[in-house]
Amino acid sequence: MVFRRVSVCRRLALSLPATAWLLASDGQAAAVSRPAVPLPASALGMSSLGIGLSASSLELGSFKSSGFLRSLQAGSPALPRFDAELPSLLPVAVPDFRLETPAFAASPAAAATRPPASPADRYRRIVSASPSTLEGLSALQMADLWKRTYTHKIAGLDEAGKLEKYDPDGIVGFCFGRAMTAHLLARKMGLPQDHIKKLFVIGDLRSGDQPEWRFHVTTLVKGADGRWHAIDPIMDGPLTADEWIVNVHEGWDRQKKAKFYLTDADAILPDITEVPDLPKETAAKIIELAFDPEGKPGFSRWSGAGETVYAVDHERQERHLRLAGSEAAPFDFLQVTVNGQTIGYNGYFVDLLPEIERPALSKPRSQQPFAAVPPAGPALGLNVGKLNR
Repeated sequence: MVFRRVSVCRRLALSLPATAWLLASDGQAAAVSRPAVPLPASALGMSSLGIGLSASSLELGSFKSSGFLRSLQAGSPALPRFDAELPSLLPVAVPDFRLETPAFAASPAAAATRPPASPADRYRRIVSASPSTLEGLSALQMADLWKRTYTHKIAGLDEAGKLEKYDPDGIVGFCFGRAMTAHLLARKMGLPQDHIKKLFVIGDLRSGDQPEWRFHVTTLVKGADGRWHAIDPIMDGPLTADEWIVNVHEGWDRQKKAKFYLTDADAILPDITEVPDLPKETAAKIIELAFDPEGKPGFSRWSGAGETVYAVDHERQERHLRLAGSEAAPFDFLQVTVNGQTIGYNGYFVDLLPEIERPALSKPRSQQPFAAVPPAGPALGLNVGKLNR
């Protein structure tokens, strides 16, 4: 039991009787005498606890209260009434209690000294904390997701300067950054993680005669129609998986020698630590042009597309790709090393993840399917023509 006498200041926004019950700033109940003049409510020292005091009740906001306070709020006859006139102020025994403060209510000083979350931590939070309320995206929702990715503050292609800021030499391409953006935005929209995939194409991808890109990746989302759809901002709006493959053939793989791979959403990019010239290839790695997945363990033909697409099991994904959240084959959010050449991302993912992690998505960007002409010569992934080889 606790005995506590509370002294109060000179004015209160409401008039108290001769004796009233108050809640002190340290969470203890006590009796006070009515002052001669009103006292300001701020003098009670309770604003930080989210508690308001009126002449008839105590309002505790979202915090938990003791049985004593619940009785007090209900006006129990066993407790002193607010309008009672007692001859003198006597200490009254009341139960000890304390208000439970939510764990997130850290002081500004503590928040200022806390180290910022890493991109990997932010990625995990978005994936794990986002809702899973949708079985599939409608045509309008896919159009909205495509536009959000195409116009994203960091990953967007609507302004040339966005990509040039992070990839001034045009080597990285950041198709995998745009695919990550579409994936995480789809999670925030409420699409479950297992309703999102990645579709990779690996090969000698070129729009002209010279060697150009080695891979490209897009995010696939499950549609309300039961089909898989590609959200790729270098294409003109959402496409079915088959339509996306046709566009890749027409744009960069006219000889149809590239190979397509289906992976989990957490797969970010192939293992490009070593990308040898064709004469030096061993055909052991998925990034090599001579690699043939047909008949290999862990590679099975996917039935979700008309073209040949190989579904890659998790063990082979960790062997041939880099995955966010993987301990065996973790994706580096800061840089990549190719043939001994370290290429920094210039803060791309450091800027991208906080932007995606913002508390809530704004209202839909598009009320009808949105179409835009992608920029000429869109960036894919790893421009081998610009590597120091």
